[in-house]
Amino acid sequence: IMFSGNCNTSKCFCIGSIIVNVCGSGSAQHNSINIFESYKTINATKFSFQAFSSIKGNTPNETIAQLQEYASARLKHLGRGGARRAYLLSSRKVLKIAINEKGIQQNNAEIEISKNAKPDAMITKVYDYSKSDSCWLICELIRPVNNEEEFFKYAQYDLSDVIAALKEFKKFQNSGGKVTKSYVDDLFLWNVWQTVNDANIAIFDLNKIDHWGINVDNKLVILDYGFTNQMLKKVQDDTGEFKDFL
Repeated sequence: IMFSGNCNTSKCFCIGSIIVNVCGSGSAQHNSINIFESYKTINATKFSFQAFSSIKGNTPNETIAQLQEYASARLKHLGRGGARRAYLLSSRKVLKIAINEKGIQQNNAEIEISKNAKPDAMITKVYDYSKSDSCWLICELIRPVNNEEEFFKYAQYDLSDVIAALKEFKKFQNSGGKVTKSYVDDLFLWNVWQTVNDANIAIFDLNKIDHWGINVDNKLVILDYGFTNQMLKKVQDDTGEFKDFL
């Protein structure tokens, strides 16, 4: 989702699958602007994490409504997808709040994957979340990769070559082979494979440039990792498509 404001600069970033253009009018120039500075224009002093995290309604829908009301009155609203809204919490963190049951499920998926991820996993990190109902989570702010050229700058591979390598590793594993660091023989591809394999992320979901981003530490990461191989298998069973990605 792309949003535009009325000032003269453009600042774009991603929260999961939500793409946001803050204070922009027209196309964003990602290379020329440090989007992580955008917090300087936001006053979040009225936001109390203690008050926010203690909100609890009588039903999940009531809780969600109260959380959204509290956050929207105090934080910069970045955008929404079909299941969650996102708010800028700080210069490095984003607050995502579910708007329905699907949003809670997506939060749960990201929470579990992030909790079990290795320290160097190439995913958007989850810093905190609602332990009682997963209605909200706090994750890192990510800038989307601009284009194939920028992806190559960070990966030293074209995205198509990364996808081809991952599919080969998956095929080898499915045939009974063990994909090891020495088998992969490349540190970047090994890190990507470990992240994808450990989290059971569908390789198909990484096949678009806008599914990759750069974090505040200037590292390449996967933006949205809630689409698993089980979900892809269900799509494949229903449609007959994407067989070569399983």
